Amino acid sequence: MEPLSWNIYRYRLPFTRPMRMLGRNLTFREGLVLQILDTQQKCGEGEIAPLEGVHQENLEDAERTLLSILEGKEVLSPEFPSIRFGLEMAWNVYLAKFHHQKLIPKNISALLANALMRSDMDIEITFAGTKQGIESRVLPRTGFNLKTILSSGLLGKKGLSRWISWCKLPV
Repeated sequence: MEPLSWNIYRYRLPFTRPMRMLGRNLTFREGLVLQILDTQQKCGEGEIAPLEGVHQENLEDAERTLLSILEGKEVLSPEFPSIRFGLEMAWNVYLAKFHHQKLIPKNISALLANALMRSDMDIEITFAGTKQGIESRVLPRTGFNLKTILSSGLLGKKGLSRWISWCKLPV
């Protein structure tokens, strides 16, 4: 694989209205965008934005640690999840562009459900979908339950057909 370079961009974006989170009113969001870049100008970006009260690290710690990791002076430590997220996202976006693949696999719902089940064995997961949809063909092979619902598209329908579609919408 060819050598990669990187850039770090810092941002601070004001909210249009304060957002209440963990007993605090947040008026802005700030973080870092990590960009990894190869010599053919293919790149991947990832966001590192620790939240006070949620993450152990603050933005200054995250930036300092990220620089040390990128310069090879430090190994990624599990106690900084915002840094891990940003590095993994940048790498995954880069690989998706490099291999001309979609970033999110088609079976992402099943992958997420499997991850949830591994983290909590008492969890029960049921998907909702239509008998005609792809979920009725895919989910039985994965072992997940499927609860079917009546549903119909609205786009391009007029008159009675549109009214029938409205009646099929889940409530």
